[in-house]
Amino acid sequence: MPSAVVNASTPDWINVLSFGADPTGGSDSTAAITAALSAAVAGGTVYLPAGVYSTSGPLVVPPYVAIQGDPGTSQVPWTNAGSVIRPAASFSAGSYPVPAVIVLLPQALGGYPTVSEEQKFRNIMISGEDLPAGIHGIGCYGQVKRVQLRDVLISRVTGNGIHQVIDSAGNQPNAWTAIHVFSRYNGGCGYFLRAADSNWTKCLSTNSGAEGWLINTTSNSQYIGCRSEHSGTAGYRYQCNNDGPASGSVAFVGCSTDQSTTSGFEVNGPRGLPVLLSGCCFRRDGANNGSGGGGYAAVFANGYPGQVIMTGCVVFPGVDDNGAGTNSPQFGLKATGTAYVQVSGCRLHAASTPVSDDGTNTAVVYDGATSFATGPTSSPVSTPGVSLPSDGMRVPEDYGFTAWNMDPSAMVSGTALVRGTIYLSRIKLRRPRRISQILFGISRAASGTIARQNFVALVDATGAVQGSSAAGSLDAKLATAGIVTQPLTAPYNAPAGDYYIALLVNATTPPAVMCGSGQNMTCLNLGSPPALAWWAVNGKAATALPASFSLATNSATGALSIWAAVS
Repeated sequence: MPSAVVNASTPDWINVLSFGADPTGGSDSTAAITAALSAAVAGGTVYLPAGVYSTSGPLVVPPYVAIQGDPGTSQVPWTNAGSVIRPAASFSAGSYPVPAVIVLLPQALGGYPTVSEEQKFRNIMISGEDLPAGIHGIGCYGQVKRVQLRDVLISRVTGNGIHQVIDSAGNQPNAWTAIHVFSRYNGGCGYFLRAADSNWTKCLSTNSGAEGWLINTTSNSQYIGCRSEHSGTAGYRYQCNNDGPASGSVAFVGCSTDQSTTSGFEVNGPRGLPVLLSGCCFRRDGANNGSGGGGYAAVFANGYPGQVIMTGCVVFPGVDDNGAGTNSPQFGLKATGTAYVQVSGCRLHAASTPVSDDGTNTAVVYDGATSFATGPTSSPVSTPGVSLPSDGMRVPEDYGFTAWNMDPSAMVSGTALVRGTIYLSRIKLRRPRRISQILFGISRAASGTIARQNFVALVDATGAVQGSSAAGSLDAKLATAGIVTQPLTAPYNAPAGDYYIALLVNATTPPAVMCGSGQNMTCLNLGSPPALAWWAVNGKAATALPASFSLATNSATGALSIWAAVS
């Protein structure tokens, strides 16, 4: 557009300079810009030429009006930042229901003859470093629809960068579209969103005081290529309060995090729309101010009653840019009290535990294209995914078990145990699981059980006992034939790897337990060294289990191929 036209004012193109706005920031431009907004016709544009515009109160943008600025050449110094709205230290939010530099109001409250919609913002920067406390960048109250933002920068406001509020009647914003919005160094959230049916594309929050993105319900919305970096709490926190029949799922596609203070992506809420994470990357989350740990995860499904679907996502840990700090996140995926989590084709690499499943979830499932790793990015310890069984094959999950060491069809009637002998049966967990029970089978009941000298335990690959039955809790169960289900004293979040089930029985007549059909340990162990034997004996004349075993002393002599399962 020729400069003569740009700098002029027409009914559909209004230059704020024509109303006395000061682009040097030397005087208050609030009244001038407000007058320009009031003079704009529906479909018109209020133009702010490059410069800094000082304001002392909110700018209220009416329906069907655009605010257009000039693009900047850099973010700082401010003289090169294009069209900048810079509220003064004396800024007062007035009596509006949302305290913000720019305010969007619904029809009734704004006194508009039509629905409040189609406000547009292009090439505008809000610079809030002088603001008093608790002032947002762009604030929206109630039903304001089809707002469009493109190439907008909101920096250093003391509240949230963008703040959407449901009004007292329950009306909410709707159908917003944002492209290339940058929220940086703001005191609250980068984005506090309530608008359904919306699209956010290539929008960034960095160095927010709270969440990068705090999103409530926003059903039927998409977040595409958005980022959260160095957030004060979670990178993204999605909360669902409405999953009615008119609601749709929420999709995060190609989004990313980096160094969130707490978890990278947390989903919670009393209601449960399906949440899709597709092709997302979660990096160095749970930084916890350099301390790592804290129970934080790249993805945290926290008491969510709906479905969380992860496909093609990558989690990888790290430390600070200068090499300081503790490797994080502690967990790749953490789920507690959640209805359903599905992980497909993902790489979950965490500092210590790829998956934390506390057993309170209805289902956490993975496919064979998902892999796991722990340790630093430079030298991960990897575990491959699990191939799905062929149709017709039964698997432990069919019976509510987590894993077993052989199909039950391979069991025979059983073999009597030797009193005081500690039997080890190796079992493999191909993905992280939460173990709370051990199962084995009795084909002939014991008699004369000696009290408080009978135990089962879960032993890890180093020989450490990670969970055991309580003294006396197994005694009575040995007197009945059938499948024994024995709880551990406390559940154990087991990383993927090899484990042993330890079984110790002391009775006048020990029970016979269900074993595999072959008893030749040389064949059954397939030449494995003692520490990796599938079935072994590690202790005799014992009345209790040790706190740890030396697996190198495993012996095949007297070992039995005992069937065992965990859940």
